[in-house]
Amino acid sequence: MGILIVISFINPFNVARWGTVAFAVAMFSYIFYFRLVYNSLNPLQILRGIFTSFLILCILNFVLAILYPVLGVTFVTTIFQAGGDIWATRNGTRAGAIGIFVTPANLGLFSVIASGFFFASYLNGFEKKISLLTLILTAITIILTYSRTSYITLVVILFAMFYIYKNANKPLLSLKSFFLGMVPALLVLYWLVFLSPFSATFLKTDADDMYQARLDHWTMGLEIFHTSPIIGVGINSHLEFVNRSPALSRIVHNDFLTSNPIHNTHLIILAETGIVGFSLWIIFIISGFRKAKINLSQNINTILSLTQISLIMTYIIYGFTDWAPVSHSTFPIFLLFTFFFNKYSPESQVPTV
Repeated sequence: MGILIVISFINPFNVARWGTVAFAVAMFSYIFYFRLVYNSLNPLQILRGIFTSFLILCILNFVLAILYPVLGVTFVTTIFQAGGDIWATRNGTRAGAIGIFVTPANLGLFSVIASGFFFASYLNGFEKKISLLTLILTAITIILTYSRTSYITLVVILFAMFYIYKNANKPLLSLKSFFLGMVPALLVLYWLVFLSPFSATFLKTDADDMYQARLDHWTMGLEIFHTSPIIGVGINSHLEFVNRSPALSRIVHNDFLTSNPIHNTHLIILAETGIVGFSLWIIFIISGFRKAKINLSQNINTILSLTQISLIMTYIIYGFTDWAPVSHSTFPIFLLFTFFFNKYSPESQVPTV
């Protein structure tokens, strides 16, 4: 990542170098903090600290989700984020819980990541009752966000985590994995989208507008990529690039598209870091998943390994329709789990949790 930051800073296409610097300062600050924690506490203390922290956050978000939208107490939407009341109603189209975040998508993503962690804890017998109860609370919170992507991602990761945990020593690509893992998940997804009480969320409301907006955003992202395909236009700078590009200004005539990041995390990585950065992203996904699977098969670092699998899958799925995975409220969580997962994997030769 350090190399990508240097490349971004000297990139001639980068029109927002201070945005790249801001990203670098934030990222290295979090890593420095995680290293201090790693050097000061033992693995069990760290695991309990993460568990307790996420427990408190999930309970708080659940309470706020009940207050709004269930009870209609709108003032809670502005306690943590200015303008939260606007995003909580999606500009008046439909209500959705935002908790301590600014949009339902961010709360949904956080809750999905937390669900993965608590399900991993439950499967491994760590604070089993509390883990199960918290998993139920996060599921209810996700329902109240009315976030389509969060619904789909939660179903996929829970099925995948359960199957991988129960078949850690077996290959993923097999007929058994297809029939026992993928088919049940696909059936549940079909029910969710077309037959469940939530189907209107997918098929009616503002679905068509949102799908079209994402298609427009993806087109914009590909246009940025074509401008600088090898090294991109610089980390944390694609919106500024759009607003300063005469060519893109002639194509894009929508304030939403030019004021909101591309609703596709993978396209953001491709547009901002080019083929070089995107290749590293793919390598990270494959190597991280493989390392976690090996840990599970050897019964090493199982909670963080299973959580890492759910995290990677969440970023893959969520990344196709939203930019929340790289938002300032979610990216530190990604760094947190990835840092400690790698530190307690076998290569580090450190006692495991």
